[in-house]
Amino acid sequence: MKKTIKYRVENTEKGTFLVEITAQSHRNEEFGPLKYYDYDNKRCWIASNGTALVSSNHPAIDNSDKLRVFVRGEDQQQGSLPMEFPTLQTLHNFMEAVLEYNNFEFKDPAETEKAREYKHIKIAYTPTSNKDIFDVQIVEQTHTMIDFGRDDKDYFLANNGLTLQSRAFPQKGDEVGEPTKIFVRGSDNSEDSNIISLSKSELDRLCEAVREYNAYFSQPQKSEVVAAQEPTYVE
Repeated sequence: MKKTIKYRVENTEKGTFLVEITAQSHRNEEFGPLKYYDYDNKRCWIASNGTALVSSNHPAIDNSDKLRVFVRGEDQQQGSLPMEFPTLQTLHNFMEAVLEYNNFEFKDPAETEKAREYKHIKIAYTPTSNKDIFDVQIVEQTHTMIDFGRDDKDYFLANNGLTLQSRAFPQKGDEVGEPTKIFVRGSDNSEDSNIISLSKSELDRLCEAVREYNAYFSQPQKSEVVAAQEPTYVE
């Protein structure tokens, strides 16, 4: 899928350059790629020369550090606001970035949905001496971090309101002030086997969320395994 930006340039008497965006096929959340390496911002495009094109509000230029050019965004009334480039080099950087953007083959979200990658979690739980509390352990997890969830997010929000999130290591969200979350395996591989203690109702919600996650990213699934005197597995 192609996305395009068109513009025109005028020289000024001061030796600077005025640039006006004349056409732009996509803006806001539809402007950038679904994922650009680890930069999780759909409004942004970073060219190979380091120039960032950003669809935020209205056209503007920020040359305070690395060159950032704000193209058309939410403020449609100021979509043709001219931008003044101070040097020929900054103009060339912008032109190179736009050329690269226009030539890039963006992923079509519909096609991305069709080619959804297989992802899977398997958990095991055992009752404790307190019959109302269960020890839960993640025994298999195919993806972590930004590869874990939908659209290159590190989380998956289940229909029951529970969020599974891959941040650092398995942990109950209550422990960090986020009671609607269960943290699964993440960046700290040394803590992959952490035990999470849950009540029966919390466990039920987690099992429901895990099954929904697996169904969403499913290929033909293995059936649930239940063994007497052994942990109960949910996948």
